[in-house]
Amino acid sequence: LEAPWSADDMREAARILDPAAREHPDRADLLFYLGVARLRSGDAEGALEALRRADELEAPMPSENTRWMLAAALERAGRVDEACDALRSVAASA
Repeated sequence: LEAPWSADDMREAARILDPAAREHPDRADLLFYLGVARLRSGDAEGALEALRRADELEAPMPSENTRWMLAAALERAGRVDEACDALRSVAASA
């Protein structure tokens, strides 16, 4: 994973992370990185699935990073109101 991530080959990073996230569906960290890789490779909808699950797993202590990335994925998917809600939740947790 380090080589594709360092080379900014997010499609390859997502390809590597996907089976790991499926094998460990309770690992918020894997889901977060899968969501980031999908988002950075242009798959906002795919990113939403992974980032929402990571956010659910992090409750009741949500990660600001996960919420930021979730907001970015929502915005890129055209869901501006939901993106704003996600950003408000980041501001509220600060």
